Amino acid sequence: MPNFTQRNQREASKRGRPLRHESERLRTIAWYQFLEGDTSPTAMTRWLSFSDIDQATIYRYRKGQITPRADVLNADDEVFQIARSVYEIGPFDVPLWEAMWGSLGPADFKRADDLMPGREWAISVMNEMFFEDPILARIVGFRKTAVAIERMTSDLEAFTAAIRVCRACRVLMRGNALALRVLLEGTLALPGARGLLGRLGLVEPLREWIVAQFEGTEADQVDAAYRAPWMESDQIFFDLCRLADVQRLQVKGRLFSGRQVDFAHAFPTDPDDCESRH
Repeated sequence: MPNFTQRNQREASKRGRPLRHESERLRTIAWYQFLEGDTSPTAMTRWLSFSDIDQATIYRYRKGQITPRADVLNADDEVFQIARSVYEIGPFDVPLWEAMWGSLGPADFKRADDLMPGREWAISVMNEMFFEDPILARIVGFRKTAVAIERMTSDLEAFTAAIRVCRACRVLMRGNALALRVLLEGTLALPGARGLLGRLGLVEPLREWIVAQFEGTEADQVDAAYRAPWMESDQIFFDLCRLADVQRLQVKGRLFSGRQVDFAHAFPTDPDDCESRH
């Protein structure tokens, strides 16, 4: 009689090591990039906590190919202790990993209903009146609603809120997949989010993660999502927000003064003197 047990063992041996979860890769990249900063990978091997680790292992940490050793992750070094919070919680104490892979609760579904009613864009009439780009208007409107307190990490918090909202909408299996993808890519492109995540080498991996979330939907194609110059340039983003703020102030002033609003001439000739908190 054939030895089925032995055959199954041989087949299993060909499978190799199980694939690491995507969270391990992204968390390791963020952890290592936080530690590296402006230091070269070669110089990193001279750091006391890395002194017994060769450059090949350092490179694999940098690419997120292996998980940090427990003794390195828990190294008795102040910088490593901060890096551990990046690995366990997320960049700058913003719970990004929980938003991406944690459990969802009733509060998440309620928030999804509030911020994306009907799993579709919550139209902001006032924002869209002043922004030439309606998508940017909706991203800014989402950010204002999702973030309660303005701080350095506000844009990153808006991105994590967008992740939770999109995950909740997908669990409910309703809504516009392309709108959800644009929401994720738009909040990721907010200057604060893109800047902080860029320091940790996470922008491109997160863009790939977003694409993977929509496999098999109408937003599956790589070119299906909305892309605009403001998503790549902080200066363009701030210029557009500044112009919207100035137009809003001009319209408000004309309404209260009783003058007729001339939208065609609402933009100033020199917007550089104005400030924006977007």
